[in-house]
Amino acid sequence: MRDSELLLRRVLAHPSLDGPRLIYADWLEERGDPRGEFIRAQCALAQLPRADSRRDELQTRVDELQKQHQNEWVGSLKALVTGWRFHRGFVDTVYVEARRFLSHADQLFELAPIRHIHLLDVGRRINDVAEKPQLARLSSLTVFASHAGDSVACALAESPHLVNLLELNLGRNRIGAGGATALAASHSLRRLALLDLTDNQIGDAGAHALAASNNLAQVTTLGLAHNGCQPNGVHALLTSSRLARLFSLKLADNAITQIMPLDDSTSMGKFRIIDLSGNGLDGAGIAPLVACAHIRGLHTLNLNRNVLGDYGATILAQSPYLAGLRTLLLCDNRISDAGVRELAGSPHLAGLTTLTLSNNPIGDGGFQALHDSPFLNRVSRLVSPDE
Repeated sequence: MRDSELLLRRVLAHPSLDGPRLIYADWLEERGDPRGEFIRAQCALAQLPRADSRRDELQTRVDELQKQHQNEWVGSLKALVTGWRFHRGFVDTVYVEARRFLSHADQLFELAPIRHIHLLDVGRRINDVAEKPQLARLSSLTVFASHAGDSVACALAESPHLVNLLELNLGRNRIGAGGATALAASHSLRRLALLDLTDNQIGDAGAHALAASNNLAQVTTLGLAHNGCQPNGVHALLTSSRLARLFSLKLADNAITQIMPLDDSTSMGKFRIIDLSGNGLDGAGIAPLVACAHIRGLHTLNLNRNVLGDYGATILAQSPYLAGLRTLLLCDNRISDAGVRELAGSPHLAGLTTLTLSNNPIGDGGFQALHDSPFLNRVSRLVSPDE
């Protein structure tokens, strides 16, 4: 076996490790192959913090190399997939039709250290897909807009091959309460950190099933936008002690007009991000959330496209439990100058670095209050009504 084949096999055998990739990069660079530089640069990018000043230069070089050589580096995969993304020097993500995955699964994983698959045109093939042992190689799986209903969720929930999965994206599949219940009961999905069920139909029954799950304790991000969830189901999610690591809950566009009283729910202390945009929340509707003492750790609150009005702005401004908030999104909320003055005069919002107020009826008085505020001097991103 040639050295290059041996080195590549080590990469394929250990897709989560940088070591085999960097050893392969050394071998390539010694032979003047530009892919060695590409692998090394992408591995470095994956480690750098987003704010690191070295990212721009590295990314520019990565883009140049990929533009020049990606067809060569994708190689035989091009005949099997409809799209791909590179990560850490190799094709890491592929978009592949279900029928091709079923017939070429072995070949796919022999050609690249694939960790993420977006399955296309799944149709009625989901049960066959769920039986493929190659799924155990994945850390992320997306089945989007198959419109197959609960069968998608149930087949994947019952698959014994998803034990290593960290992210599952099942948006727009017409999944109802039955599918959500199956996912909640799955023993194979116990490592999941992200579960995205955006644009489905799980309703309150599905929300309750997820909130009561003994198997989703590792989930940190739960996407439930546009799912017909009502106040009772939302309350179950917010107060769930089973979802012990959940810090990001996305509940946009659920027609939620009221947050139920949270009383002394210590489970609220885990949240860092809550998205309630596009609901029907007014001041009274949001009051129970910001009255909960355990939301002190919240750093992002998205309330865009609600009906808070000046009373809602006042409720937010008066809450001492929002002192940890860094991002507050209030676009399109019928907030006028009076509400802006309350926000600008709140010492509890002094930690904000981002405040959005676009598409609100704010005049010169509101602008002046924002400008003169002694508390909003940390805001580096203020989206005004005209932006």
